Amino acid sequence: MADTTHIQQPMALAFATRCAQILRDRFKARRVIPFGSVVGHGTWHSGSDLDLAVEGIPPEQFFQALAALRELLPPGLDVDLVDLEVDQASSFSCRYVHNRRCTRAADSILRGPAL
Repeated sequence: MADTTHIQQPMALAFATRCAQILRDRFKARRVIPFGSVVGHGTWHSGSDLDLAVEGIPPEQFFQALAALRELLPPGLDVDLVDLEVDQASSFSCRYVHNRRCTRAADSILRGPAL
């Protein structure tokens, strides 16, 4: 479990926004959906990470995308990247996202083209 003690939730949300931009620009993601404590579902705490669901990244580029995000993030902040096209039926994270349990903070990240 990562120690994100020095990273507050608003800063983590800003990192999530930057991650979404990288996923769209470099890896051609059609949609990026932040979920979990970074958008207010649950309490942000010292072990929190960025939960991002994604659609549209070619399977052969998924781990490159994950590595690019991890390079961007400061020490202690990790990312959990969920491919909705692969994990759609079985992952709790995907069901969580498909049930539209995103907050307004997540909605603001999702607005715009290519989402």
